[in-house]
Amino acid sequence: MPTGSKTRAQGSKGASALDVARFAGVSQATVSRAFTEGASISRALRK
Repeated sequence: MPTGSKTRAQGSKGASALDVARFAGVSQATVSRAFTEGASISRALRK
């Protein structure tokens, strides 16, 4: 990964919340809410 990239922590093997948000076309906050139990987002968006 290029120096200065903010999409993945150094040494991390998985996708970051920012990676997921960019892929899904949603905000990073929406991704965070999707992984938080009881957060209010639609089932369609969660999928």
